[in-house]
Amino acid sequence: MQMKSNQCPQCSYRNPPGSTSCKSCGSKRLNNTLSVRTGSMFAAADPAARSDVLLPLGRLLALAIISFGLYFPFWLYSNWKRLAAETDEPHYPLWHTLAIVLVPVYGLFRLHRHIAIIKSLAKTNDIDTTLEPFPVLILYFLAGILQTLVLLEGPESLALFALILTIAAMIWAQSPLNSYWYQSRSEISSPSVSVWEMILVGIGIVSWIGLIIPASP
Repeated sequence: MQMKSNQCPQCSYRNPPGSTSCKSCGSKRLNNTLSVRTGSMFAAADPAARSDVLLPLGRLLALAIISFGLYFPFWLYSNWKRLAAETDEPHYPLWHTLAIVLVPVYGLFRLHRHIAIIKSLAKTNDIDTTLEPFPVLILYFLAGILQTLVLLEGPESLALFALILTIAAMIWAQSPLNSYWYQSRSEISSPSVSVWEMILVGIGIVSWIGLIIPASP
């Protein structure tokens, strides 16, 4: 079942049906709002609706820490793949993830849209959340600055602060998304740990060792 949301993607104000612009912020993007598949009826009616979509916050936290933040791109990619079945807008998980990680300015727009989709799904299903795209962008941007300073021979302790900011952004977004999965699926489970996750964990362990045991002069 599909339900047309008339919620503003800019400020999340719920506009009357048929509105062409937001009565709160004046945005003209109402025609681009999500056509969202919602509720347990969707999961029951569509056999293709996956049940292995839940990412517990404890698992997210552990993988993010052990991988030294390298889990972030995989988190983006896997979530984008799962969200593709929830909305009618185009999803290109790999390219969008690469854009966020590798393209400085455009990547911020893609991350903003990614977070906005999660927020829209939560709000459409009356899930209380404080998630906002712009503060998440600030966390990600600051983390990027700290990582750049480390590469420019800055204190390695800055990498830890960058990791904290990245994890905070991930957990902030994942929490309402988990609530959405619980509400929209009659059965729910967590996906098994993939080979890519294990590879990221291995690289992260090496990074932790390099940080804890400084290289010999």
